[in-house]
Amino acid sequence: NGSWQLRRDDTEEWLPAAVPGSVYADLLDAGVLEDPYWRDNEKAAFDLMEHDFFYRRSFVWDGQDCDEVLLSCEGLDTVAEVCLNGECILQADNMHRTWEVSVGKLLRTGENTLGFNYLLPDLTAHGRSDGKYIGFGSFDSKNILRWVDYLIDRFGEDIEIVLHGISMGAATVMLCNEMNPPKQVKAVIEDCGYTSAFDEMSYTLKGMIGFEFKPLVKMASAVCKLKAGYFFGDADPLGNMSKAKNPMLFIHGEADTYVPFEFGKKLYEACPVEKDYMWVPDTIHAFSYYNAKEQYDEKVKGFLAAHMSEEKVAAL
Repeated sequence: NGSWQLRRDDTEEWLPAAVPGSVYADLLDAGVLEDPYWRDNEKAAFDLMEHDFFYRRSFVWDGQDCDEVLLSCEGLDTVAEVCLNGECILQADNMHRTWEVSVGKLLRTGENTLGFNYLLPDLTAHGRSDGKYIGFGSFDSKNILRWVDYLIDRFGEDIEIVLHGISMGAATVMLCNEMNPPKQVKAVIEDCGYTSAFDEMSYTLKGMIGFEFKPLVKMASAVCKLKAGYFFGDADPLGNMSKAKNPMLFIHGEADTYVPFEFGKKLYEACPVEKDYMWVPDTIHAFSYYNAKEQYDEKVKGFLAAHMSEEKVAAL
């Protein structure tokens, strides 16, 4: 909390920021980023995410005598480096836990500066990730499972992993859960994901021309196979939902006109494993967290508490 500032890695300008919050929200508030859901503004949002971002704030410590001074960080999303007075004190890689680090030796009497360096992972053909064509989750899901293997190799067999995605990321983590992920994956959270790439393209086309024309979507799917290497049917979370392995939390805005709310309900109803949902009234695509922060946090933490070990939950 307190007064924070945000800076992009290629500028020297510091902007006002809010913590808790997000890079997107701060850039929107500062007028640097226009509404990404208006016309083709989405591209500008993707371009901004090719950068790393730094957060900082100063605070005053009175130098009181303590046995130990701990810095506690909640919800670092997702990969972040934390610095105090210019020295790295923490490298985080999990947003669903609390990080604590002893900082007594680095604190100065008077003003201290705390900073965060965020790394934002991108799906294929997004931001800094390689690839010419987006995958609607079809091959992205395979890539995410490779990241899961990396985490297991780096941190050990006893780690517990939660997959959490929004929009196309939500479709991706649902597909991961339908591909028999490693036992270390304990739960999946999908926020405003679509039932399938075919359904989403059909819905978008109908909004453009005023009526359904599935033959054209099928033709586009065939072209996609030739150009990008996959059919729209390869990205089908709903069609493969019977293979879901781990408990799932479904989140969707009831006023979503980009990925309609009915898609979220269909996915929830088809899910055969232990599940929960959060429907957010008067909320457009991907804004559930911003419109209902406290409820969102409470729902996610409660869901994870039900499906992770007591030791891991204690860190949430």
